[in-house]
Amino acid sequence: MNKGMGSAIEHGVCLLLIIGGAALILHPAIVSGGLPIATDQILFQAPWEEACPEGIAVSADPLAREQAARFYPWYAFISDSSSRDDSLLWNPLENGGFPFLAVWRTRVFSPFTAPFYFFPVQRALQLSVFLKFLVTGLCAFYVARRLGYRPPFALGAALAFQACGHMMLWTGWPISDVVPWVPLLVLFVEHLALRRVRYWPFGATVAALMLLGGDPETVAGAFFFVAVYFCVRCFAERSGFRAAFVGMLTLAASMGVALCLTAVQVLPYAEFVSLAATRGVSDPGSGLRVGHLVLSFLPHFLGQPPSVTLEGGVPRDFRVVGLLHVGLVQILLLPLWFALRRHVDPLQRQRVESLLAAAGVCFFVALFAGNGLARIPYLNLLGPEHLLAANAFALALLAFSAAEEWLELDPDQCHEAVRRFFFMLPALLGAALILWAIHLSGERPHAPRFPQQIVWFGIVCAITLGLLGFTIFKPWGRFLGYSLACVGFCELYAAFHGALVFTPRDRVFPETPFIRALKSAGVRVGGSGALMGWPLAGNLVPQAYGASGVTLKRHAQFVQQLSEKPLLVRRMGAPALLLTKQDVLGPFASVRPLLQVKHVFSSGTLLFDDLGARPRAWMAYEGRDSNRFDPALLSPTDPPLIELSAPPTSGAGPEAQAQIDPSSTNTEVLVRVTDTRPGVLVLTDAWYPGWQVTVDGVKTAVLPVDGAFRGVSLEKGPHEILFSYVPQSYRLGKQISAAACLLVALGMLHFSVLDIRDRRLLRVQWSDES
Repeated sequence: MNKGMGSAIEHGVCLLLIIGGAALILHPAIVSGGLPIATDQILFQAPWEEACPEGIAVSADPLAREQAARFYPWYAFISDSSSRDDSLLWNPLENGGFPFLAVWRTRVFSPFTAPFYFFPVQRALQLSVFLKFLVTGLCAFYVARRLGYRPPFALGAALAFQACGHMMLWTGWPISDVVPWVPLLVLFVEHLALRRVRYWPFGATVAALMLLGGDPETVAGAFFFVAVYFCVRCFAERSGFRAAFVGMLTLAASMGVALCLTAVQVLPYAEFVSLAATRGVSDPGSGLRVGHLVLSFLPHFLGQPPSVTLEGGVPRDFRVVGLLHVGLVQILLLPLWFALRRHVDPLQRQRVESLLAAAGVCFFVALFAGNGLARIPYLNLLGPEHLLAANAFALALLAFSAAEEWLELDPDQCHEAVRRFFFMLPALLGAALILWAIHLSGERPHAPRFPQQIVWFGIVCAITLGLLGFTIFKPWGRFLGYSLACVGFCELYAAFHGALVFTPRDRVFPETPFIRALKSAGVRVGGSGALMGWPLAGNLVPQAYGASGVTLKRHAQFVQQLSEKPLLVRRMGAPALLLTKQDVLGPFASVRPLLQVKHVFSSGTLLFDDLGARPRAWMAYEGRDSNRFDPALLSPTDPPLIELSAPPTSGAGPEAQAQIDPSSTNTEVLVRVTDTRPGVLVLTDAWYPGWQVTVDGVKTAVLPVDGAFRGVSLEKGPHEILFSYVPQSYRLGKQISAAACLLVALGMLHFSVLDIRDRRLLRVQWSDES
């Protein structure tokens, strides 16, 4: 067998093992069809409690609700809209509508969202998560090979990163859409450190893929890591100021081009932030403590994940502190690196130790996340989970570099390295004991299971040391590399698999009789403020409220008035009302004669047809002038507030009927109005820039009505009104993105031409030397 064939077979084996690693992580989904998402919390709410099996409890994970209330409904919307060839610019299901694409975390353009465009939501969710783990391993393997690692050791780094905390603990969050590309970013910065600035198109493309992942905070954390790495590399190589400046400028320029490449996402988001009550992002995690480093050695020290301990009354989630566990094999090989570093090639030594230095800086900055950083603008958005995005990959490269260099030592060097290693190993274990003592002095952990963890630590330690000892007598590279890769992967899988939640298909937003009754109503659902947290959009039921936490400022101001004026809900275009018995006897008692019972549920909630509620589209013939929206002026009995136009004063007369065409889509709403007096057509969908309206084909102004809704002035007679969502930010973003794509394509073409030229020159040089 020739060398090329053998190399291809070995790479094929590594590829199969990476695929197998992703399949093993997701085997509950593959075998039983479970979905890798936590949605059981909704089963304790009335619309779904009929499907709640006995014996399950509300999750203690404070972040679990985000998957049920936000991410799954968004996935369902993408899948449903794509199946209907509808637009994803606007989501009409929550809060009367919101700009779906503009909310960065919806990840409309993320490569890992692609399955939702082609498959039903549940199948797409399985494929999406599998792709995340697969791409994570492949990117890490590719980068390790480009950095000179032999296939077995590149595989070890790939499997270690594939099963890292950011992927295993944050599978359902946008963080896991960003982290898979981190190795490629490290490779790009390595090229910059070697003064290969012509790789900038590669860096811009990688940064764009990360930005499309929907978590700009993690992108910022990763760029902070590589910036530190680049600075340390330049210092270690004693690069001149000019070379360092050019490299850093290239890194910044690549990020700028990446922002232009993703302008189609970034510009709508910038517009959304200025008009949103919330930014649609998660709160950063709490800061870390030095004592939490004990998790590097004992991954379950805080209890079986996902678990929560209390520190000063503040919940601390295993998903954050668990990121400190990068793998026992990596920790045990850390002293080996320092034992043999003097025998390593200078370039490799500078590269690995620069990665280690960057990881250390990121950790120490993460110690102050949520504390010292809270007072620094923009940095206060970064939590430990963002700042530690690249640490697992850096330490995986260090560990398997140490293992690979171990095989290159001659007998004298091996003897010296062993002596130094067994001097450093007790120091490492002593540090673990000190961290354990520090941690215990600050808080008592829940369910430490200390003896079992010590046994597990001892087993991994014995296997790792045994493999290193075996190769002293028989330096078999493939055996050491593949063995350490399997041990490292299995240890990380054992540490984190308890945090992976697989929910049976029939428990993920089941279509109960309650849900079927809401769907049969065929209208937007409103009701009691106590029911605002129900994520009905997960079953594609349009609702006046939204549980995702993404709310436009005007809509939020309107909803805030409901606590004092609950009958304002009748202005939200929701003829179907969900009320509790307390609501019927209390705030809604005065309008009880106009409430027609539609369904009574076992939970005590009642579904009413509100005969006095305004429909989604209606004609207003009276109004109050409002140059500036003041929520305090809202009233369920007074005429609506109308901005930018004089209120209608057409006198008494019958109210014309407004009918919404059933062919209306997410971004186009066609309304037909019968013969009417002069007035204002009110569409109780959210007001937002980018909505345009034509009346009988003539473009006219969209008026804010009651602050939160859309309206348009009509003259006497029948009319056909078309509301269209055509945001200028999206159109401009597409143009900038297209121009940036052309620029990157030209850059890649120039790079290819230079690369071909350099190869030809190299061949000529070789032929001359021969």
